[in-house]
This record gives sequence, structure tokens and C-alpha cells, in this order.
Amino acid sequence: AVGDAFNEGLYEEQARLRGIPLLESRPKYFMRKMTAKEACSSQK
Repeated sequence: AVGDAFNEGLYEEQARLRGIPLLESRPKYFMRKMTAKEACSSQK
């Protein structure tokens, strides 16, 4: 949506506040070839 261009969306912000892990809608370059297993194991 248009609002997501300026800041995080409502659902993403709620998930962050509750500590729910989410993948970004636009992944960083190093994440392009990352597997789901690698993404899940690198949680903070």
C-alpha cells in the first residue's frame, strides 16, 4: 500500500511489538539466496 512506502505497515509494527518474527517484504541483498532454515536459525 502507499503508506508502506513511508513507514512499516500496521501488521508489521504489531508483529514487531509482540516479538513475532516476520520476513521483510523487500529482503536485503544478502538474503536473496537464504533458505528458510537459515532464516529461522538466525533469529535474535
